[in-house]
Amino acid sequence: MALYLSPRGIWRCIRRKGLLILRDVAFALVLYLLTFVFILPQNMRNVRFSPYFIEPENITDILVEQNEQRVKYAQEFLKGFTATRKEMSGPSDSKKDKEYLYSIGIITQERNNNKAKKKPFYLTQVAARFLEILHGPNGGYSDRTKIFICNVDPNTSGVKEVNTLSEHLEIVNRFSPDSINKGETDAYEKEKMDYIFCLQETLKHSSKYVILIEDDVLPIRKLLDMLTYFLETKINVRWSHGYPVNTADSWLAFKLYYPERWQGYSKTVKDIIELASFGIIVGSLLTFIYVSFLHRAGNI
Repeated sequence: MALYLSPRGIWRCIRRKGLLILRDVAFALVLYLLTFVFILPQNMRNVRFSPYFIEPENITDILVEQNEQRVKYAQEFLKGFTATRKEMSGPSDSKKDKEYLYSIGIITQERNNNKAKKKPFYLTQVAARFLEILHGPNGGYSDRTKIFICNVDPNTSGVKEVNTLSEHLEIVNRFSPDSINKGETDAYEKEKMDYIFCLQETLKHSSKYVILIEDDVLPIRKLLDMLTYFLETKINVRWSHGYPVNTADSWLAFKLYYPERWQGYSKTVKDIIELASFGIIVGSLLTFIYVSFLHRAGNI
């Protein structure tokens, strides 16, 4: 016994499946519009690094005010830190061959920014923050960390902040005051050689880890806590069959920060084409799986 569908019946089946597909497409479209056109723009417009961030007209004044507040806090902390150090009998790390957990080098040089009305004091902020991390109430790394300022400015005495901070941190100069060689003419080549010099200086200390940080990158207060946990439990140890495996020799270095233009996709034509191609391929694959599942469910 054979069962045949009339042309009208076939058309009804096609129409029914088409309506189901249109219903799903309409649902996805409404969900997409609600999420990316209404919900996210309303909730993420004040988040600094969100693509929906709406920059205020006085953004420069806001940033300058926030920077001045950080500078004031850093300077007050350094004054209190100086008073506290004077009450101490002497430095605690007198041994030259002492082993450290971290060796931190803060790379700095003078900035020629004539547009700035006030000096930003980036180095002061970074130095004070690290001293707060090491010697503050929540810090426990002062005896396990060697920190210094790596001055790579050709004019050794040009960075006034370095002279001010010399009473708090050790200063290492790449160039001597009477040096004939004042650095490389190419900016990228000089930056590379600056990093090599500062890295060599950090390696002179017997430390397990080395951190190189520029003077305009303000670390969070729990940087060393988070970094230590991450290194000791996620990077240096892998679990295999229920047993920890030491993987400390499987990595050499990694970056703690990428510029914004390198975080995810930037707004270049190449990256837009790459993102669109990725969306077409993955979207087509998901659509095929979804339609196949509906077809199988319809046959059942």
